[in-house]
Amino acid sequence: MAHELLGDLAYNAGKRYEDFSASTDRIAEYGLMALVGGVAAKKLGLFAIVAAFVLKFAKVIFVGLAVAGAGVMNFFRRKPRNDPADGQT
Repeated sequence: MAHELLGDLAYNAGKRYEDFSASTDRIAEYGLMALVGGVAAKKLGLFAIVAAFVLKFAKVIFVGLAVAGAGVMNFFRRKPRNDPADGQT
């Protein structure tokens, strides 16, 4: 049954794989994996999930970045130690 259906399948002249001409036909600049990955990301709602995660944890992320920034600032603003290394007391 399937072989009969496939046997009856025919493409229009000029639209078959054999009719491809690299000099006149345009080729997509993106690859098959990019196409499949983009469709999968859209289908799974990957961007919506990332946006929801960021919105839900925005306060935690902001506080974490503030703490990390304060730590970096404190590291660069350290006061020099006053050790009597010269033997002065």
